[in-house]
Amino acid sequence: MTQLALPSVTSIVEADEFIVGHSDAVQHAAIIHLNAFEVDFWNKSLSLRRLLLLKRLFRSNPAVETRFRERRDIHLQAIGGNEEPSRVHLFAYAKAFSLINRANGGCFGGGKVHRFLDLGCSPGGFSSYVLKHNWGAQGVGVTLPDEEDRIPVQIDSDLLANYDVRYTDVVAFVARSTETDTPPAILAHDGSPVRYDLVIAGAFPVLQGAIPWWRRTQLVFAQLILIFANISKGGSAIVAINTKAFLWTVDVIGMLRQCFETVTAHKTGRLHAVRTSCYLVCRGFRATSEEVDRFTGRLHGALLFLAAVPMESSQDDNGRWEYKHGPEDTPLVSGQSAAEIFTAHHRFVLDLFEPLWEVQYNAIRVDLAGVLVDLYGAEAGIPKYAESDGFDSPTDVQHEAVEHSLATSFRPWPHRQPTASPDDYTAHHPDTIWRSRGRGQAFSQSGQGPPEGLFGRRRSQTSAANSSSTGYHPVEKLWDSTSRHR
Repeated sequence: MTQLALPSVTSIVEADEFIVGHSDAVQHAAIIHLNAFEVDFWNKSLSLRRLLLLKRLFRSNPAVETRFRERRDIHLQAIGGNEEPSRVHLFAYAKAFSLINRANGGCFGGGKVHRFLDLGCSPGGFSSYVLKHNWGAQGVGVTLPDEEDRIPVQIDSDLLANYDVRYTDVVAFVARSTETDTPPAILAHDGSPVRYDLVIAGAFPVLQGAIPWWRRTQLVFAQLILIFANISKGGSAIVAINTKAFLWTVDVIGMLRQCFETVTAHKTGRLHAVRTSCYLVCRGFRATSEEVDRFTGRLHGALLFLAAVPMESSQDDNGRWEYKHGPEDTPLVSGQSAAEIFTAHHRFVLDLFEPLWEVQYNAIRVDLAGVLVDLYGAEAGIPKYAESDGFDSPTDVQHEAVEHSLATSFRPWPHRQPTASPDDYTAHHPDTIWRSRGRGQAFSQSGQGPPEGLFGRRRSQTSAANSSSTGYHPVEKLWDSTSRHR
């Protein structure tokens, strides 16, 4: 099928007209390559069609790629600096966790968490929030070894008495446990065997050029194994995951629905809004030991498949990956066929993801408006409300829409009204954090060496608080194949 001709829009009004005019009738093949499983979601969701149309239009503007490269270079240069790292990123991630906590009735504060595990803990925002809002809570954070980790742990020294940082590559650690046929248990901060009532599996890679699909999937599967090996009965897990309707994503959600009493989805803040990712909050772990063994075995099998994918892949001159296998070839872990997975879970996944797709649509529209204003002037941007509405600029108008859609996306499924939780770090977050706009990112270097053990060394309080500068945007999960920084 002939690809849809994309107009060279000169205003956000023209972009809106293009989306409205094509979102009902356009065929997926004219926009993007989708497999049969993904086409079913395309056909059932106007929100998804609108989002994919806008993303295609956004990426077609040459100024978008130029802006992205310039900002990426700025942040990559900032990583290599020697200045004291700003704590604004630590506070931003703590704010993000406060939003998740509030959306779930304050279940992660007020002394409700006793032991927790934070996979990819740097700079420590999530862990800091849990420690500050759960008196006496004990935690373990996992991040890359010092020689690979460019973003330091910045947790306050007065919180470290009940917290330990372990340095390892989680994918390599899980692979090693498979080779030795030993469970990947992570000991408590005092070295004792333990099960955790909260496991945060927030590791998620962001763009560093083209990141292979199998690396993202590999990281999610490794963390799921660590959840099963370390969570307590009735416990909770928070999982960062892609919001594309991939077969493996829906399959994982189906597995989580079998293992937990509730599964909800959330975005956190404007910078997270633009990304194709979310946090799944899974509460009430109920899987039997037989189910854990069965799912863990399937996840190990899938990881073996994914480990072989790069051996059959190559990169072209532009750095794009070419694969013999695609995401649809990933072994399924829920025990159902693709048809069974769609029948059982597509309605749930649409209810879960459609509000997030709308949030992302609004956020990308803001970015596109900014690009067009830079190119063609203020009239190209988002039209103002009436002056009596109190908005100072066209950007403020759409930021208000993004904030509204973020708020509505925080309703757990099915729609229950959450109870607000106290103390959400508001005093520590200047408005500039949440009004930033752009695509600048920072990235870790991928480490290939053997991981450090999870039970040996601990970073000193001095080095945890005084490491090299990062220079990355807040509310972004800054991972290579093995580490999320937040």
